[in-house]
Amino acid sequence: MILKRQQRGMTFWMLLFVLVVLGIAFFVAMKLFPIYLESFKIDRAIESVTSDPGVGDRSRTEIFDTLVKRFDIDDVTRITERNFKNYVGIDKKGRRVRITVEYRAEAHLVGNVSLVADFKKRASN
Repeated sequence: MILKRQQRGMTFWMLLFVLVVLGIAFFVAMKLFPIYLESFKIDRAIESVTSDPGVGDRSRTEIFDTLVKRFDIDDVTRITERNFKNYVGIDKKGRRVRITVEYRAEAHLVGNVSLVADFKKRASN
């Protein structure tokens, strides 16, 4: 009489492989989390500035000051008052205001390997 053995569960090596893959995915997610958190803060700031009731009556300088203050309050470090013009465009035609933000964020991963994310955000009233 021959007994059939059925394998149940994972082998040690398969379990180790799954844990390594999950560990790498978690490591990458933890490196990207601050980049995307800052992206959400920037998105929220430009949306709130363009949704203000009197934004159409403000000058570009006033919109610039308001946006810089919101970035400062939300602790956005990538876009500051010094490099604002490199990343942010404020288009004003009559009472219509459109804010465009384009930037590249880089997260150092390991050694000479980095993760790069390009962002392009727009908001208008």
